[in-house]
Amino acid sequence: MKIDWCKSKKLNLNLTKEQEVSLVCGSTISGLKQLFVLFYLFFPSKWIYLDYLSDDKVIFENNNTLTWNNIKDIGIKKFILKYGIVRWGIPTGILYSILMLLVDSNIHSIKSFIISTVINILIFSLLGGSLFGIVIWKFLKNKNT
Repeated sequence: MKIDWCKSKKLNLNLTKEQEVSLVCGSTISGLKQLFVLFYLFFPSKWIYLDYLSDDKVIFENNNTLTWNNIKDIGIKKFILKYGIVRWGIPTGILYSILMLLVDSNIHSIKSFIISTVINILIFSLLGGSLFGIVIWKFLKNKNT
């Protein structure tokens, strides 16, 4: 599946004339993810998905179908660490540091940039990422119960 600059993963289908298969496609950007749509500009393969339709509801696609049952099996602590802190907090802290470097004239050296980046990563990943992970976990749990 392809739209604009985004592509889904490829699926190879070898079907007989009578055989049928159901596929599902769509955008991974829905709900709270819409607030962070600018981050997805750097990941064109994350915008859309194409996969086999299953009985278990698809949450989003990342070359592997991630369903609520998969998320539940991960557990809330690992989910917060992986999706809140690592995948949201750290990139957000780095992006914020780069934006501040472009906007703020108070950063005059590499050392001050590195120090502010480390502080931003700590703040965004530990505080913001933890909060983000908890909110997304509860949102997905409520959506699927």
